[in-house]
Amino acid sequence: MKRREFLKTSAYSSALVGGTSLSLSSKVFSSPGYGDGNGKILLNTMLLGGADLRHLFVPPPTTDYGIEFWAARKSIFFGGANWDPNASYTADYDEITIDGVTFGINKKAAWLKQQILNGNVAIVCNVFGSSNQRHDHSQLIMNSGNPDIQNYNFDTSGWGGRLVESIGNVANVVSLAKSISLFCYGSNPSDRNTKVISAPDTRNIALLEIGSDVVKPPSQQVMARVLKSYYQKKNDVDLEGTPYLKILQHERAIRSFGQNINSVLSQNGNEPSQALQDLITGTTTIAKLNQPDFGHQCSGVYDSLLVNQADPSYMGFRVASMEYNDWDTHKNLKNRFEKNLDDLFGLNRALHTLDNELKTKFGTNIGKDMVYTFTSDFGRQIASNGTNGTDHGVGTYMMVMGESVRGGIYGEMFPLEDIIPNANNQTRFNQQGAYIIGKTSFERVLGEVVDWIQPGSGSIIFTNRDTAAEESGANLYTLFSKTLYTISGQVTSTLGNGISGATVIITSATNPRINWTLTTTDDGSFSSDQLAINDSYNISVTKTGYLFESSSVTILDTDSTINFIGTPGEFTGTVSGRITTPDGRGIADLTFWDVSKYPSKVTTDSNGYFIIEGYTGGETVWLNMYSAADSKYTYEPAGWDGAAFVHNGAAEVARNFIFTPVAGSISGRIVDEFGDGIAGLTFWDVSQYPETVTTDSDGYFMITGYSGGETVWFNMYTAIGNQYTYEAIGWPGGSIIHDGSAMSGYDFVFTRKQGTISGRITTPDGIGIPGLTFWDVSRYPTTVTTDANGYYVIGGYSDGDLVYFNMSAITDYDVKAAGWSGSQFNHDGSTLIRDFVATPINDTSFSGTVSGRITTPDGNGIADITFWDVSKYPEKVTTDKDGYFVIKGYKGGESVWLNLYTATNGKYTYQAAGWDGGVFVHNGNAETGRNYIFTPVTGSLSGRIVDEFGDGIAGLTFWDVGKYPDTVTTDSDGNFMITGYNSGDTIWLNLYTARGNSYTSIADGWSGGTIIHDGTAMSGYNYIFTRKSGTISGRMTTPDGKGIPNLTFWDVNRFPDKVTTDANGYYIIDGYTAGDNVYLNTSNIADYIVTASGWNGGFFQHDGNAMTRDYILTLK
Repeated sequence: MKRREFLKTSAYSSALVGGTSLSLSSKVFSSPGYGDGNGKILLNTMLLGGADLRHLFVPPPTTDYGIEFWAARKSIFFGGANWDPNASYTADYDEITIDGVTFGINKKAAWLKQQILNGNVAIVCNVFGSSNQRHDHSQLIMNSGNPDIQNYNFDTSGWGGRLVESIGNVANVVSLAKSISLFCYGSNPSDRNTKVISAPDTRNIALLEIGSDVVKPPSQQVMARVLKSYYQKKNDVDLEGTPYLKILQHERAIRSFGQNINSVLSQNGNEPSQALQDLITGTTTIAKLNQPDFGHQCSGVYDSLLVNQADPSYMGFRVASMEYNDWDTHKNLKNRFEKNLDDLFGLNRALHTLDNELKTKFGTNIGKDMVYTFTSDFGRQIASNGTNGTDHGVGTYMMVMGESVRGGIYGEMFPLEDIIPNANNQTRFNQQGAYIIGKTSFERVLGEVVDWIQPGSGSIIFTNRDTAAEESGANLYTLFSKTLYTISGQVTSTLGNGISGATVIITSATNPRINWTLTTTDDGSFSSDQLAINDSYNISVTKTGYLFESSSVTILDTDSTINFIGTPGEFTGTVSGRITTPDGRGIADLTFWDVSKYPSKVTTDSNGYFIIEGYTGGETVWLNMYSAADSKYTYEPAGWDGAAFVHNGAAEVARNFIFTPVAGSISGRIVDEFGDGIAGLTFWDVSQYPETVTTDSDGYFMITGYSGGETVWFNMYTAIGNQYTYEAIGWPGGSIIHDGSAMSGYDFVFTRKQGTISGRITTPDGIGIPGLTFWDVSRYPTTVTTDANGYYVIGGYSDGDLVYFNMSAITDYDVKAAGWSGSQFNHDGSTLIRDFVATPINDTSFSGTVSGRITTPDGNGIADITFWDVSKYPEKVTTDKDGYFVIKGYKGGESVWLNLYTATNGKYTYQAAGWDGGVFVHNGNAETGRNYIFTPVTGSLSGRIVDEFGDGIAGLTFWDVGKYPDTVTTDSDGNFMITGYNSGDTIWLNLYTARGNSYTSIADGWSGGTIIHDGTAMSGYNYIFTRKSGTISGRMTTPDGKGIPNLTFWDVNRFPDKVTTDANGYYIIDGYTAGDNVYLNTSNIADYIVTASGWNGGFFQHDGNAMTRDYILTLK
């Protein structure tokens, strides 16, 4: 061998351990040791080529997103003309649900599925690094950890190299791939590999040694002999001042390093992992890896940990650089991708086997000190190309895996924006080149990982991390917090009143990036459930007019409660008063406001009193009572002029009002046997049914809209239920002839039946749970629901009645009897108490709401408009008959994006009213006033159909003769709209089917007949439908008077039209005229013996009025 060739061979060997300048830092070999050997380990695998992880995780084909997804990727699954995506989904994917998201995971990744279900995998959605879609530049960005790095700038540091520099002298990156990735490079421009150990084959890492027992190939024996003898003849003195001195020193260091590694790995018990070797070579029973080199890399992890266990100073293994190739799947994606998945994530394949081998060798706890990250060039386009693959994209999923990881979905897995049509009615799946929109920078994800490895290093290694994008609600700071805890509390004034609208700011004491801004609810409550263990939080409260002391709390292993009391500050003034009837009775539940404080409102208590806090001297106060009057009252101030006034800065008292019921009303109160008002009782005047009235919080009620001479007859049957008997008090009861004035004093006493069962359902810590519904089996389908404090009462029992509670409908709690056996029992006719304790099964902490109203430009609410919050899709909300909506289940910090596109349905254009209509962050409480104005599109015709009382009639179907068979149906408030007209079109509305036997109709506000459309948005084409006066109504009950629901029968002369009893056994058939023959056929009611009650049950002629026909039914 020539001298020059010999020296070149020696120089190349130095790349084994860093040192592009052939210098080897002595600290690698002479460090004091690798802590206690339990430092955290990072295994980073680069998936080279741009992995399409949308083939790993897919939406179910039956969802709205899935329909678009599977259609756009049909060619990947080689789908023919009769291809069924559901069959491909079932064959290739296992369906799982994580964090409320249901998706399919490719069956080739069976071990990964196990880890996901075990809560060890964080799937971070919509992650982006590079946006240029070039492999070389994108890999440079991902390996350097710098999204701003210029193309071809390969002389730079990698985030793995910077991480080991942050850890300290005893830490190195071990490069297990065939070549050293830029990921490993350090920050020293003159020697990027100072802290890199290149170990593609850990069992042959040492320099060649002499001896046939050690090195068998003759060529290697010769090389070993020559090199060793050469260096043995040289010494530092001979080479002093020559360029070969460093080569000599380097050779000694490398030889010593290799001998140390070999000495560990050659010990008994430190043999290579046979299970991993079998994957590399294959056996008769074990399939060889598709890429055996990845098996070598896994073996390198195993060997490096063996060396660490023996002496951490030998390798200082803290970070592994690994690679897996062939993810650039422009063609034949399915076969290539799934082979790769099987290699990495299959059962008993590379990573599963490595995990088993490590736990067998080093103990099961090693999993808690290791984290796997998987990075790639970029994501891929969301639709398939023409060659059964996908082309380069931007956004992707990023996985972080480990037993210390808080597994789950971070971000929106299947973004709704992908399936919302654009102006050309195209979804993103139909748009050329569309890719997953990046919302979270890879710096945010990896910053959390390196913070876990070396606390405080994240923002140093990723310098843009603190300002980089993170998808709203992703909350990546929780990535390594296996359990999250709640801080909650209440903000009150010194008077003990809850302070609503106060701002509560919670900030991590260790990481200022982690903070929440909450707003207190009506009772001053606040709550945040995203707090990590072993962290301290500073909490501050602000509210105009109050002073608060800040506080702090440290989360250990339980939730925390902390309350705040606001001391009056500059704004200490109050306004108080009372609202009464002319006879001095306080009126409860009236809501109004001071114009200067709107939208803050105040509501009178059960005695009509109110108080508004937070004034300073000199402020103008103007009490707006218009909404409080609600067309039921006229009002006037009492003892003052009622005008706007200037606050005195102290207590403005006696701002009283007298509310006088309007003419044509009737009012009264319902009290119990102790004289206490009973709230929430619903009943009706038979002549105004189905309009109902409900008692307020003090038992008062009022019904309006009467004229002199009308008959009033209160139906209290539903109100008394099984709990009460009742009698009129202060008047004889029965029917009333209204005199057209404001009639009052129509009171009732409701006396609870003697035998009752009452109790309370609470959490284990004694907090009552509202809204839980259950029943006594003997009384089903009658149910009972706990009130706002968890109490319930069931009345109407007699001595000896059998009672058995069925709690099966309470699915979110484990319900146990408290203080009794919980089994069936016989009632003794007295007052019995039966309590329960309910332990939460699921998280029920999402209490925030979003509400608003959708109206036309003239202020009319639009019913039955369905839309959704993008973050909650596919859950949807529909406006009620007055256009109002409410969406529940939010927590503070969540992003809200109301998607109204589908709601317009081509019939309206729309705009937000009173706010900007954009995405907003929820305050955790009640987000109100999210209103919209919907303007009918041009070329439309709209109107409303009401009954003789002015109430909209829902569900009437009719058509324009010129558009038949297309039909239109009135919404829940009687409104309708037909679109698609041009100027000059003739319209003729055919209402025959809508009227049926029940109504006559007249046009209201226009002439009726044909209409010539003018091409604009034409409105006001209203109708009044008057019910025919002849009706038959009645009730079907058991012998003891209980109504029987859902019984169907018919008048023979009207068959096949049928009627069914309602929830209380009532029915009504209308549309009769005097002389009509009637024969009610009840033969369809097979389970009962049906007997007419109060009439003969046979054939009769209708008299054209309201006739009653009751039945008593006895079980056969």
